[in-house]
Amino acid sequence: MEPANGVLAQRRPRVERGRSRNGCQSCVAKRVKCDEKHPCCSRCTRLGSACEWVRPRPSLATRRRGFGPIKYRQANHWTPKPILPKFMENVRDGVTHTGEDEGSPGLSSLSSSCTTSPLRSGFKWDLSATGCLPPSALDRSIASPQNLASLDFIAPIWLTAVTPLFLVDATDEGPSLGSNDGQAVSFHQSVLAPLKSTRSPPLSAHALFLRHAWDKRIALHFLLAVSHSEIAIYQGQGARPTAESRFHLQKGVELLVQVWNPVTLSDHFEVMLSFLYIYMFWMRRDRLAPSRLSALSSTVLAYVRLYGLDGLCTDEEIVSAPQNVNAVPDKVLLSRVFIYLYDRDGFCSFFNCGGSFASYVHENPEASRKIWRLSRTAFLCFPRDSICFDLNATPEVEEAAVLQVYFELIRIHHRINSYSQKSSIENEAMPIQRQLDQLRKERSSLFQQVATLGDDGHSPSLIELVTVSLFYAVCIYLCRSRSPALGEQPVPPEVQTALTGLITTAHRTISRGSVQLLERFQWSLLILGLETNDPIHWDWVGKNITDAAIREVFNVCLRVKKQSGGSISIATLRQLVGGEV
Repeated sequence: MEPANGVLAQRRPRVERGRSRNGCQSCVAKRVKCDEKHPCCSRCTRLGSACEWVRPRPSLATRRRGFGPIKYRQANHWTPKPILPKFMENVRDGVTHTGEDEGSPGLSSLSSSCTTSPLRSGFKWDLSATGCLPPSALDRSIASPQNLASLDFIAPIWLTAVTPLFLVDATDEGPSLGSNDGQAVSFHQSVLAPLKSTRSPPLSAHALFLRHAWDKRIALHFLLAVSHSEIAIYQGQGARPTAESRFHLQKGVELLVQVWNPVTLSDHFEVMLSFLYIYMFWMRRDRLAPSRLSALSSTVLAYVRLYGLDGLCTDEEIVSAPQNVNAVPDKVLLSRVFIYLYDRDGFCSFFNCGGSFASYVHENPEASRKIWRLSRTAFLCFPRDSICFDLNATPEVEEAAVLQVYFELIRIHHRINSYSQKSSIENEAMPIQRQLDQLRKERSSLFQQVATLGDDGHSPSLIELVTVSLFYAVCIYLCRSRSPALGEQPVPPEVQTALTGLITTAHRTISRGSVQLLERFQWSLLILGLETNDPIHWDWVGKNITDAAIREVFNVCLRVKKQSGGSISIATLRQLVGGEV
């Protein structure tokens, strides 16, 4: 039907409004509307499905200036630079001229660190983009014992007579990979931190340390030394530290020996964090260095006792837990580093490479547990919405219970270290065995869940599998700590039971996630390989021990074990590590 005026009416074309792309990934994938309610939309809540959200892209200003702090000045804690003799200034100038600020060479490149994960990009560094390493970085003047000895007249009071043993850099020099500091920080955040923790990358302790080491010159140098070294290991270049790593190690040492009298908690945190990164550096070499690690343990102990840091960290009163990872109280950060140092030193004590600091902490179990509880509050400072992104994470209550078992196993492990290294005839094995039995009885649900893998539809987390593996390895270590030796026949029933459980759990753990940088699990594989006499298990353990130092210990001990009739004692293992055999 035509209109009266004889003109045909134009039909308005129908325009479909596009669906919003700001909804959750489940709704966008199904092409349905999403009400965009956080943290879970109404549709996902009604269907009981996982509600995943795309992380917002940083603002243009943030992407241009990088992710570091805009500016930070410690106006109240400023102290004038010490007046040094002219010959000392010449030595410093000969080492640290970089063409940039004296604080951190290549620090300007940190703001241009890559925001994409190296794993997603195939980890192809732009090796031509170097600028952090000057020609004078290869100068060995600061690394010589003579120059360290010349610092005695201005040395801080917390230095000990053995401190130069781990400060002197006498390692073989590796090739320069050309990686700059920005790439090293990006690698630390995207690759190293996730591999060193069972938590999601943004919520790991090493990511937390990275955020707070950004404006601390000494700790940042040691962090970069570790990161450049780990890049070389990751690329298959071996465990020798690269030229970039050596440069930052030398610069960090130069600044560390100038810390005369730290006063604030922030200063103590920087020094203790530097000690932790030094541990990480020396523990990742191709073989363990007992003298260096023992000297480092003695220095940490002297520092803690001098300033009473264990007393500062036993105060569990925290007024409030701020919902900001950059506002974690210094006392919480210090206690977290304190526990990490206790863990590393106790681990090295097994190989007779230190243990002084771990023994000091172990003498007061109540204080160590208070420090542990205070250190756990660091994770309460993460915003709740950031935790919701980790859909595979263990609930906080369950994770706290599992980590409590893990911490108790660390304490028991060092107790066995002390027992096995004593020459007294006093038998402490029975009390330790009762402690292990009590721990398993109280946490029977954990072992039941790992044993019945997937039967109830819930797969155990990586930290649960690592904890149970460590428990079985500690049980074997207790029975073999003095006599009989590892692998000796006949095998006691309790050792056979623990070995069977360790083999089963270790296979499941490796198939569950990345464990190549978890030292305690790598140690569990070492105990498994030295206890078993099955060549198939030897090959499997040799392929899955990825730590260079532990793999070297395993290969040497396995050769000695085959030559000595299928057994090797813990005492012989320690002699091999120390080069006494």
